Amino acid sequence: MKKTLTIAVLLFLGKLTVAQFYVDAEATTVIPVGNFNSQVNYGIGPKFNLGYSLNRNMDVSVGYEFLFFETMQFNFKIMSETAAFKHKFGAGNFNPYLGVKAGIYHSKTEIPSFFKEQYTGTTSKKENAFGFAPIAGILYNPKWSENLKFDISGSYSIVDFKNKSEFLSLNIGVLYRL
Repeated sequence: MKKTLTIAVLLFLGKLTVAQFYVDAEATTVIPVGNFNSQVNYGIGPKFNLGYSLNRNMDVSVGYEFLFFETMQFNFKIMSETAAFKHKFGAGNFNPYLGVKAGIYHSKTEIPSFFKEQYTGTTSKKENAFGFAPIAGILYNPKWSENLKFDISGSYSIVDFKNKSEFLSLNIGVLYRL
């Protein structure tokens, strides 16, 4: 009897804990701001998050973002690993939220190399820096699914590269509670 009760309690607690995890996949469009605007035109890329709901109104997550930029340079990318905190307001189908994310950002520039007008490969320049961004967004809970949510958000990233980079990100994605 004691063993059966222990197993039932563990299964119940396990179900509660797993139900608070979620995954999030988003498409990102980046608009450079300030000095960064003179270096790149725009950027696009995917963003993936693994999150945990602390309670009904607060979430924490870790994420990975991979951004490709349109630029005068041959090939420019920014990758980031971030941790985020979000506080949701309201109940119902629309939940606005505010938050902040911070993490490590990696930039990589690949420049073609030529010797006597012959292509010899690419030369890479890499840089790592700390960055953070305030976030504002809306989660939409469709009536036909408890676990699926649509996420629309924007953030203003400030990254401390050698040349300070600032950009506005607009995201649209799907969040699924596990």
